[in-house]
Amino acid sequence: MKINSSLLRDLSNYDYFLNDIDCISFFTYWDLMVFPGWRANLNVGEKISLKIFKHRNLVRNPVAVERIIERLII
Repeated sequence: MKINSSLLRDLSNYDYFLNDIDCISFFTYWDLMVFPGWRANLNVGEKISLKIFKHRNLVRNPVAVERIIERLII
């Protein structure tokens, strides 16, 4: 997910397809894979920061997984 990569530019050009979808971006400021971590989100929808360390822990950390599940159930 290099900033200004062709993939991200293409996604940004067609993000209007997401206007009728309830999008949520979960991210961590301490992401070591996507840098800076706060930029790793969609242009539309809610953005939720999870206080965890490392990208892989977005789906491995029990607290992060619980927050994601709680938000999706609402």
